[in-house]
Amino acid sequence: DDGLLGGDSGPGPVRVVEAAGISKVGVGAERVCFLADEGVRCFGNLRYGRNPIRSEPIAVPRLEGGSEFAVATNHACFIDGEGAARCIGNGPRAGENAQAHRLSNALVTGAVGIAAGLIHSCALAEGHVHCWGEAYGGRLGGVNVRSFTTTARQLPDLEGVRGISAYSRGSQTCALLASDEIRCWGQTSSTNH
Repeated sequence: DDGLLGGDSGPGPVRVVEAAGISKVGVGAERVCFLADEGVRCFGNLRYGRNPIRSEPIAVPRLEGGSEFAVATNHACFIDGEGAARCIGNGPRAGENAQAHRLSNALVTGAVGIAAGLIHSCALAEGHVHCWGEAYGGRLGGVNVRSFTTTARQLPDLEGVRGISAYSRGSQTCALLASDEIRCWGQTSSTNH
């Protein structure tokens, strides 16, 4: 009933999408997004419009030319055609001015990488990592915020980053540095790092 099998009830495997040049797919609890020749498209419970359940893929509004994305449990983040990191979803994890039914304003400009955790998100720009969302559990890498922020904050003491990834159902995020070193932060069981 959430459209994640493209209108089929399964049990699967069933054909959900056929599009030219599909090169990337991401799955969250409520939506699936993919990158094809025609750009980024999503289906499932998109939480916007009169009928939020979409079994047919549709373009994310205001995301023309986007090429990178990260899908988490209840939100998704994208890099639009102008290099701006933007998210859609509920709460601080989706950034300033985001709503369930529309993309946020630009959170980070010049973004080349994007990651989405359970209740936080991060973007990579100019070798630096910028994160927003819930700060609890070290999700924002020790950035000094009270409990959450809808504004992207640059993580201190982390330079020369060339890739980022987040656990979409948790609080861990890792960065790959130019020195071939991996640094991670967030909560693992009961400890914060």
